[in-house]
Amino acid sequence: MEVRAKFIIDELLNEKFIDLSNEDKVIELEELEESGRSKLEFKTISDKTITIKNIDKKHTDMLFFRNDAALSMYKRVDHVIMDNIGGNKWNVYLIEMKSSLSDKTWIEVRGKFRASYLFIKAFAAILDIEINEVYMCTTYKNFKFTSNTIPSSKRIRTGTRNVPFIEEFQGGKFAIKLGGYLDFEHIPILMENNEEENRLIGIFDVNSILKSHNRT
Repeated sequence: MEVRAKFIIDELLNEKFIDLSNEDKVIELEELEESGRSKLEFKTISDKTITIKNIDKKHTDMLFFRNDAALSMYKRVDHVIMDNIGGNKWNVYLIEMKSSLSDKTWIEVRGKFRASYLFIKAFAAILDIEINEVYMCTTYKNFKFTSNTIPSSKRIRTGTRNVPFIEEFQGGKFAIKLGGYLDFEHIPILMENNEEENRLIGIFDVNSILKSHNRT
């Protein structure tokens, strides 16, 4: 890690805001809400990672953004993992954990992705680190989309083109609007019921997605 980033993390950030421990290249992420209790084992490329767990419950508000509810600028995904791929380059994974998805929850998730993307861009600039790729990830057990496209009244929140929900969710046509449209890969992560733990569990290895694209 670069000297400036280390100084900011050690001396300026709140304690426990980020987690740097990842000797086994596996980060355990949890959703503790009773409506969607989940545990995800997230396997990274590197043991050099920056993780912000439960970012939606931490003070990450950027008070210069508009507070209109429709813009979702004060909402965050559940977790963020920054995975070092060599030198000062990092892949970023924005992770939202859900048990089920519907038209309404998908629109909410999309709003969280856009706001979290802007946050992580600012955070990376503060640490003076380079973002290589950003991936949007959603854990789920089931989904049911009834609308073919996002209603025009809702598009301002998600900042998307008029494409079917299912095509966005499956990853092929996911984009957010920031002036023009920025395309991202959305990765749906299927979870399974675990009766013993009374929650959903899952495993995701980032190497699988990177190998499929023949890149790091």
